[in-house]
Amino acid sequence: MSATVGFSLPSAYLLGNYSDPSADRVQTALGDVGDGLICLKEHGVASIEIRPLYDGLSSQDLMGLCHGIWDAGLSLTFHGYLPENPRRGSIAERYPCLQDFVRECPGTDTIITVHSYTIETGTPRDAIEMNVEFLKYLCEDIESHGGGFKVATEINRAKGVIDASNYYDLLVEIYERVGHDRLGFCWDFGHAYKNFTLNEVPEYPPITFTRRVIHTHIHDLSVSGVTHWPLTERCLPCGGYVGELLKHGYSGVLNLELEPRRWAEDGDFRSGILDSIDILQGMIA
Repeated sequence: MSATVGFSLPSAYLLGNYSDPSADRVQTALGDVGDGLICLKEHGVASIEIRPLYDGLSSQDLMGLCHGIWDAGLSLTFHGYLPENPRRGSIAERYPCLQDFVRECPGTDTIITVHSYTIETGTPRDAIEMNVEFLKYLCEDIESHGGGFKVATEINRAKGVIDASNYYDLLVEIYERVGHDRLGFCWDFGHAYKNFTLNEVPEYPPITFTRRVIHTHIHDLSVSGVTHWPLTERCLPCGGYVGELLKHGYSGVLNLELEPRRWAEDGDFRSGILDSIDILQGMIA
């Protein structure tokens, strides 16, 4: 099995809510959701990440999105969120929008990506414990209650908050302390490279991180360092990062996570998206 290209689409776009700021430029670029899914598939995309799951999303609406993606011949992943009050229980209890998905699709090992909890005072290392507890319970409860998910904890961009997930070594420590095979990493290329430019992490991750990657978020930086720009910027070493993953046997999704509204001064959103797909396809051809 070889790596495939994926693409993140806003939940609002998939729901047809094109007035939403996260969806309007995607519609400008790709057309309405049916046409957009066909366009992405024709350009070689094999998987759609639904981004984000959120509290107000109904389980029925989410299943409608899933069936629309499957009917287009695409697979899917989820970008989750952090529950405000993490507790023990099934993943459907933590994420009510997944209740119908769990019933219809048990045992599928669908990827769900999550960020990490941050703290207001202390050091990044002080934030490890609460994330170990959350991820350990989440993985154990998936195993106990079913649902068939794998959890990808993401390397996040330094944003001025105290966050262990800004650092490769602290994420590896979290992984080792959780000690569950349902857990892996989401390597966000743009976040990681942004952190490198701030001298927070090395340019390339340690092998202890790379060989545990189960999902990716891929985007470039603008000249001024803004994330989620198209790969046509050619700022970060995307080909080198993809090569590192493939060298260590990665066969998951190389998922583009672009934000067209961030390059708002450039009206040609479509070429930014499709050229990025073509660039990524060329790296795995």
